[in-house]
Amino acid sequence: ASRESWYSSLLECSYNDLKNASMQSQAQKNSGSSAHTAVDYSQAYDSLAKFCEESVADWSDYVAQDKYQETFIESTLKAMSCGSSIAHYNFPRLIHLMDDNTQLMSVFEKEIESVPTWMFLLWVSHILIYIDKNPGKALRSIITRLAKEYPQALFYPFSVSKTGYDFTSEHGIGADAMCHEVENILEKTCHLLQHFLDAMSLVKEPLLEIKIDINSLHRSDASNTQKIAKLQSIYDKFFKGTSSSSLSFTSERNSSTLRGTGHEHGEQYLKMYKRAKEIFVTCFGDSATKFKSIKATALLTGIDKLSKLWKNCVKDLNGISPWLANFQSSSYSEDIEVPGQYTGFTAPLVQYHTKISNFDNNLSVIISLRSPIVLTMHGDDQKHYKFLVKTGEDLRTDQRMELMFSLMNSIYTKSNVTRSLSVAPNLTTFTVMPLSEEVGILQWVDSTITLKNFMEDSLAENEKKLYSNAVCKYNKNDLTTRLMSKKEDCVLFYINCVNDIPVWDLLRRALFDLSSSFESFFHLRNNLCGSHATLSISQWLLGIGDRHLSNFLIEYKTAKMVGIDFGHHFESATQFLRFPELIPFRMSPQIVNVMKPLGTGGIIRETMVACLQALVHSKQVLLSAVEAFVKEPTQDWLKFVAKEKGVASDEKVEVYSSKRIELITRKLEGINPCVIIDWALQKNNLIDKKTKCHLSQVVFGVDQMRSSFGMQNLSITQQVDALLDLATDPNVLGRTFHGWSPCT
Repeated sequence: ASRESWYSSLLECSYNDLKNASMQSQAQKNSGSSAHTAVDYSQAYDSLAKFCEESVADWSDYVAQDKYQETFIESTLKAMSCGSSIAHYNFPRLIHLMDDNTQLMSVFEKEIESVPTWMFLLWVSHILIYIDKNPGKALRSIITRLAKEYPQALFYPFSVSKTGYDFTSEHGIGADAMCHEVENILEKTCHLLQHFLDAMSLVKEPLLEIKIDINSLHRSDASNTQKIAKLQSIYDKFFKGTSSSSLSFTSERNSSTLRGTGHEHGEQYLKMYKRAKEIFVTCFGDSATKFKSIKATALLTGIDKLSKLWKNCVKDLNGISPWLANFQSSSYSEDIEVPGQYTGFTAPLVQYHTKISNFDNNLSVIISLRSPIVLTMHGDDQKHYKFLVKTGEDLRTDQRMELMFSLMNSIYTKSNVTRSLSVAPNLTTFTVMPLSEEVGILQWVDSTITLKNFMEDSLAENEKKLYSNAVCKYNKNDLTTRLMSKKEDCVLFYINCVNDIPVWDLLRRALFDLSSSFESFFHLRNNLCGSHATLSISQWLLGIGDRHLSNFLIEYKTAKMVGIDFGHHFESATQFLRFPELIPFRMSPQIVNVMKPLGTGGIIRETMVACLQALVHSKQVLLSAVEAFVKEPTQDWLKFVAKEKGVASDEKVEVYSSKRIELITRKLEGINPCVIIDWALQKNNLIDKKTKCHLSQVVFGVDQMRSSFGMQNLSITQQVDALLDLATDPNVLGRTFHGWSPCT
């Protein structure tokens, strides 16, 4: 009892001292005193906020939590009003606290008006998530302020989030009123943006929905009966009772939404539709009458003819979205800003923002499942801005990942432990802007090449066939059998495949070809390895998987690594793939060989240790930002919940989400990485119990370094060593899906 009293007294004295110091700063600020700068004031508030947060976290039994949390919110907002970047990044913590304790909203509402509106731009998507939830009452005024001051920054995220609000809930009435107010404001200032949004939904390969279905049939080994059923579904959905002359829909989900708005499909779309229907009728009969008696060969022929329809089908913008092709800014009184100029890190100078003058008519299609299109915008500054337009995907996942990376960059920049590194850790980020739940744009990263092409372009002519044969040797070996193979057999096979690669230093050679001198080679090599180490540890914390060679870009000017495509996150690549990923990140032979003779023991390891230490120190900031995934699940997230739980109900989503937050928390608290991977492995419903048991032994590696550290409370260096040991283990790499290219 006496010790409790002593702790309480000590904490209260410290609290009062800091509180008095901050009050003196406020008084000096209000009096206009020039003795102190805004930095001095913000430091006082930051110190008080940090003390309150740490006291509640470490001494919860000895402090009045409500009082300390109120002071934390008050001090953080006052620090933000003074321009504190530390407080700026802590803002999601305030929302999180109010979500748990609504009594804290009063102090939040009292102080929020003094914070500059631009400081909310970084967190606008995060704020919008809570509008119809507990803290919504305190946050709605922020959205209204953003609509008045930065309408084009709010328009897109507001358009996406408002469709998911529950206006019938306890907090829904207030959310509904706010939405009407914001819509009225945006209608006056962003009328042209709605036309832009409608026209952008047409920027995709014509009949993309049909193409995806046909291509899946073309590659499928399904029975003829199953194929016929799928073709019948395609006919009923797209062709039945539809005249090509009256076609004006983009999909069944939003049919007729564009009719009469000036955003009808272009001629290329209509021609494609007419041609697709002709092929369908020829091969399968009018009204699909031939399905009853069609032969297997005729069925395959029809599917093959349809699959070839999309070859070089996109020629120009006018053929698919005439409104964009004919857009000229001089014809309108409003302006459309080039997306991505509201970074949220500094106050935007809107009057100097680049506006879209028109759009380039030439398009290029990226070969992938959904065939995203590269669209070029011409700015009024005489520069060109490229964006990748993706349709049929919820890009909120990628947007949130980029926000997390930006937040991590700020942590790395301010951390003392990362300042001593030879290469400053910094993740290359890019703009991701969802325009709706099914359409979004990504900033095109110029002067880059995929890691796959970067390495393979350095192969000599006589090496290409040998390289291809080595890759094929690994690909042809049955992975299902290899998953259950003995360690010595798996390791031997894997090492033989690696040795068959004709060039052990392929990536090093590619770097050397990029260099103008020996000095520049060492500089570029450090950049590549340092950036890859930073990217690896950052992505591991977020559980990002599927890190194959085409999901990395190399910047030509700096040789720094850029990560793209975050469809698999929070251990989903281990839990939901038929061949589960057992590696935490890519540390394959070619990357390790770049840093020979040190391998992973030099810049790679020291960068990972420093970055993880910085992230652990900012644990609460990261966990609060990750809450966005929980409160507003994306379509990807809901699909994963449905796969694990059978149905994506609100209750199931909450359970699934809370577990993902727990995984990140445990990583930041020193869990052995093998425990996380094994947990996801055991949740995989696509492999049997015997396989899980065998792979579990592989993951923990009984005779490997990682097994000697224990299962929890590892030091940061032990965690990194365990990660590197797991990522470079031949017994793990040899059981990896061939598309991941583990031999390179």
